[in-house]
Amino acid sequence: MRLEAVSQRFSGPLPPPDILREYDGIVPGAAKNIVQSFIKEGDHRRSLQSRETSMCEEWAREDVQLQKRGQIFGFILGTLGIGGGLVVAAIGAPAAGAIVSSSAVAAIVIAFVRQRQMKSLGPDENEAGDKKDDSKETEKRGG
Repeated sequence: MRLEAVSQRFSGPLPPPDILREYDGIVPGAAKNIVQSFIKEGDHRRSLQSRETSMCEEWAREDVQLQKRGQIFGFILGTLGIGGGLVVAAIGAPAAGAIVSSSAVAAIVIAFVRQRQMKSLGPDENEAGDKKDDSKETEKRGG
């Protein structure tokens, strides 16, 4: 008398051909349906990944355009602020002209420093920093 134990295992998206044939023996056409389902799922996954990649590329292009516009507007506002201060100083109020010009320069410097700080922090750290600021404001208000 002989005892034989057989164990089969498989991993992956599709079962081995022998098992597919057994499925087909039980339910005619089952193997074909399983393979077609696998192919459809792969096509669907690739299409989703392609759309996600396209969206990320589009967002990156839009972000670059937004940064360019911000730099152009910042340059225009800075030039107007400094020029306005020079005009005020030339009209006869040098102290006021100095204040206007230095305010414009200070605003530009603050914008650049803040942008660098935000870039050095990750998105999670930046949000955490905002939440800390909110809690401090609540404490100041007595809430």
